[in-house]
Amino acid sequence: MRKLIPLLILIFTSTFSFSQIQPPAGYGNNIILWLSPDTALFEATNDPAEMNDRIVEWHDISGGGFVFSNAGGSERPRYVTYQGKKVLNFVNGDLLQNAGIANTINGLTEFSIYIIIKSDDLNTDQGFLDSEDPDGADDILCMRYDASGANTGRTNLIKCGMQGNTPNNQIESQSNTQSNQLQALTLTWKQGEPINLYIDGVLNETSVNTLNSAMSGVQKILLGKGPKDTGNGNGWDGRIGTVIFYSTKMSADTVSQISGDLKSIQSVQSGNWHSASTWDCNCNPSNNAYIKINAGHTVTLANHETANNLIIASGGTLDLSTNNRRLTLRRDLVNNGNIIPRNGEIRFNGTIDQFIKGSATANFYDLTVDKSSGTVTVSDGNSHIQGTLDIQNGCLNANGRLTLLSNATGTARLAELNGSACINGNITMQRYIDAGSTDWRFFTTAVSGSTIADINDDFITSGFIGSDFPNWPSASNPWPSIYFYDETATGIQDNGFTPVTNVTNPISPGHGVWVWSGDTITGTQPFTIDVTGPANTGNINLPLTYTNSGLSSDDGWNMVGNPYPSCLDWDAPSITKTNINNAIYIWNPDLQQFGSYIGGIGTNGASNNIASSQAFWVQASSANPVITVTEASKTSVDGAFLKPSVIQPFRIKATNNYGTDEIVINFDNNSTNNFDAEFDAEKMTSVNTSIPRLASITNNKEFSINQLPEQEINIPIKVTSDVA
Repeated sequence: MRKLIPLLILIFTSTFSFSQIQPPAGYGNNIILWLSPDTALFEATNDPAEMNDRIVEWHDISGGGFVFSNAGGSERPRYVTYQGKKVLNFVNGDLLQNAGIANTINGLTEFSIYIIIKSDDLNTDQGFLDSEDPDGADDILCMRYDASGANTGRTNLIKCGMQGNTPNNQIESQSNTQSNQLQALTLTWKQGEPINLYIDGVLNETSVNTLNSAMSGVQKILLGKGPKDTGNGNGWDGRIGTVIFYSTKMSADTVSQISGDLKSIQSVQSGNWHSASTWDCNCNPSNNAYIKINAGHTVTLANHETANNLIIASGGTLDLSTNNRRLTLRRDLVNNGNIIPRNGEIRFNGTIDQFIKGSATANFYDLTVDKSSGTVTVSDGNSHIQGTLDIQNGCLNANGRLTLLSNATGTARLAELNGSACINGNITMQRYIDAGSTDWRFFTTAVSGSTIADINDDFITSGFIGSDFPNWPSASNPWPSIYFYDETATGIQDNGFTPVTNVTNPISPGHGVWVWSGDTITGTQPFTIDVTGPANTGNINLPLTYTNSGLSSDDGWNMVGNPYPSCLDWDAPSITKTNINNAIYIWNPDLQQFGSYIGGIGTNGASNNIASSQAFWVQASSANPVITVTEASKTSVDGAFLKPSVIQPFRIKATNNYGTDEIVINFDNNSTNNFDAEFDAEKMTSVNTSIPRLASITNNKEFSINQLPEQEINIPIKVTSDVA
């Protein structure tokens, strides 16, 4: 029968009590044995030990009440520190043991065992854990160093045995895994599965055989000796720290997280990362260090730093500093506290699978994945990115827990993906809409699988099934507030608007939607639209058609959108454009005008930089039109909905009490007196007839201006108007 002992508050029935300490990485369930060198050590019965005392008892703090005691030998382990950590120093055959724990271990069908060790010797056969008096056989349950593996021929390795002294029931680690530095070793097993050995949270070896029966034959747990240490005075020549037995098999990422916590250098006060006084080791952490920022401490980067693992405890803070530093991690980030990202970067570049975990939201500005092997997975908690998610090499598993933020300061982006770089799982992409007019807006989605329902919850909608007011203003004549566009509808351009019928209507990648959005009729406060799904990546063909109905000015119009979670450069040479006029048109709701852009010139705020989630008009010129956007067409320019163009040619702006409009006149030797698809943009007039309407962008051609008195100007352009 599987036996479970719950974790209890650490109050003992003896004369003494001990303040409760936190289980590693917060994993306190299913603990059946917990020996911590931070508490419950005695130099004599009921006499708590002080530093450098010899230890006669080490009390279990799991609630099981097990007492590990010295067997009465002349030598007992000494209570010391090593690199700022409290440990027991075992020499000359020292040992501590308990027989009562055998009844709890026998019958288990799975477990995870953690032990912190530090050896003084290499190329040795000394052991540190056994389940019986050493008899020379690696059986039942044991862990030791082995100078020369009998099963594999490897050398300087770690050997573990379980349920039988046969090669199939033993693990021999890779060569040269013996170390004179602190190691976090973990054994995991479940009935019907092989045994796994992890070193510092990384899977090192797995047994050949699967073990199909429950644990049995354990007589005791003995610390300080292994099965080869049979003579008097023989035993572990080194240190032992925390020992924890769990009655469950833990996943690889949990093993990594707990091991990192047990081995970590920990903050003792707020301060700079690269300051010895910040850490319990009184040292400057090396690039291979395991780091933990404790509650109440803020650790600030003064330089670019590298670490294996980082744990931020609840109430702890990592500050990337006003100098916007970079922190590189080779293992996991466990955030239960706070990250102040500033405009800094956190980079993952380990060679094994890495995880972003923790109970608190991890806030990043720039998050970079640059891995030669393995993936980065957001496995629990949530991650928010304000700047750039840059996956240079390897893959990131978003797991539905990653959001690209958009607010008044900017919109996050997914940078260009090259080679085998990839992002898997759902992300949430936001689009911030600033205060201004309640009006029509062009919108599209940066993720796959979206429907109208994904945006229906972000602003008031009407006129279709599932909207906020499906029967407004009346059931017989509802007013749809969202439209698609169908280019195949014949006749004038306006005939193509097709109302949404249901919140289940899909928004396919690259399709534009025309939405009426705001929080009041007269104007809107800022609001945010968000969609969730797999990020659109790779080469994408925008949905285009061309229908010739004999009206050249009205045929071929398509409402498409930037499909990426990144700003798109319309002028990027990597975009394929076939049978398409080169101009784009974007509605500016604040001006209530269409902005046009072509060949480096924009009006009414339009430019070549098409924001993420922004839809726009293009006009096909003939059959089989094609626009293929690529990863290389992404740009690092922040994705504001509208930005001015760089080129500043001759402009004419008309203004009245209701608004403005503008046209641009550019002189190009390659243009003609006719409409040139590469240089000219058709004029799309505002739907608001009260504001000025200028006729066209042109290259030394005639045009008209509405709402202004007739006049002549010095270049050969005729100006006319309809006088109100």
